[in-house]
Amino acid sequence: MPSIQLNLRSDEEIIGEADWAVLTNQRLVAGLNRKDRTEITDEAELSDIVSFKMSNGGQESRMQTGLKFLAAGAAITVLQIIFADLLPSRQIVETVLFLLGAAGVLLGFYLVIGSVMRIKPFTVVVFTVVGARDIPVHFPGQNNPDADRMANSFTRAKRGL
Repeated sequence: MPSIQLNLRSDEEIIGEADWAVLTNQRLVAGLNRKDRTEITDEAELSDIVSFKMSNGGQESRMQTGLKFLAAGAAITVLQIIFADLLPSRQIVETVLFLLGAAGVLLGFYLVIGSVMRIKPFTVVVFTVVGARDIPVHFPGQNNPDADRMANSFTRAKRGL
């Protein structure tokens, strides 16, 4: 159930819902205010909406891969330190081990920090409104089936006008 407080008209029925948007057989209503999601910030009649565009964004987490690289790089560095005196032709082997360890640690940190700082995956359906700003409707995760249902419901409702 959406958190938007919507007063339906007498001949209006809800045909599609998202967390912060409602699609009826006559209009699209969205609450895009991040502080108060119950407030209606955008509303458009279906006859004023000319099209929609669906797209994916964000990035999947690579935390596990980053932690593996970080652990491997740290293990190689520790092995280099422990067995430094036992390695034959120390200069070349130490250089290779140092480069492998440093590369693992750097790549691991890059992936871990990137996973923490990333934008989580999402799907957005942007409805183009004539003479007004576009209305985006966000869904969690990429290729969200709820976004497909919203787009299909819009297409059916638009044909019914």
